[in-house]
Amino acid sequence: SRIAEATYGTETLIPFNQKIHDVQYYHKMKSGERLCKHLFSPLVIEGECLNYNQVKRNMYHPTDPSQTSIRFNLLTSDNKNLFYTRSTYGVLKEGVKILATITVPSPNTDQGTDREVYLTFDCSHTEIQV
Repeated sequence: SRIAEATYGTETLIPFNQKIHDVQYYHKMKSGERLCKHLFSPLVIEGECLNYNQVKRNMYHPTDPSQTSIRFNLLTSDNKNLFYTRSTYGVLKEGVKILATITVPSPNTDQGTDREVYLTFDCSHTEIQV
């Protein structure tokens, strides 16, 4: 096993909750759905013990029923308590870096936004594999 030297994850949108989300991150979809943008979805947290052959996996959904692919920004941060990835102006927060951008195809739109897309983070090697 080894200890994660940084926090890794991706940006995501989730349903807006006025009790916990800053109104400046509010985003209304064409469908009328109210979402919170620029939220950090962690895969690995700095200081976390990672075991050999350990794989982390998060599930995501398209935000638009006609969406045929989902783009993920794989991020790293020196802040293990990161909540928002960007300022309200869309600029990355201090200490946040984009490591890669990954586009996952999801061409069958029959299920609208009920489709499941998984991002898998393989921690078993000395290099990150997504």
